[in-house]
Amino acid sequence: MTHITLQIGKQNYRIKASGHSGTTETCIAVSAIISTLAGWVENTDGQHYTSLDKGEAVIVFPKSDGADTAFEMTVIGLLQVRKAAPDDMTIDIISEDETS
Repeated sequence: MTHITLQIGKQNYRIKASGHSGTTETCIAVSAIISTLAGWVENTDGQHYTSLDKGEAVIVFPKSDGADTAFEMTVIGLLQVRKAAPDDMTIDIISEDETS
C-alpha cells in the first residue's frame, strides 16, 4: 500500500509518499503525479528539497502563487487515483493549524 502525507505549512508545502501500491497501474499513476510535481519544483526558482527513491519520495517547497496551483493540482490528481483504487493507497492531509 502507498501512504501519502500532504502537509500544508505556514510557509511551505511538504509531500511524502512511501510504500508500493497493490497494482502496477496505481503505482505508475502515483509516480507520474509525484514526478511531475518534483520536475516543476526543480525547475522553479526558490529553495526546495526533493528526494525521489524507489518506494519513497519527499518534496518540500515554499508557498507562492504558482506553488499553490501546483500543490492543488497534485492533491486533486492523487485524490482521483485514490478514488479509483481506494484499497491501494492512503492519503493524509495535514494543515499547519492541526500540527500546532
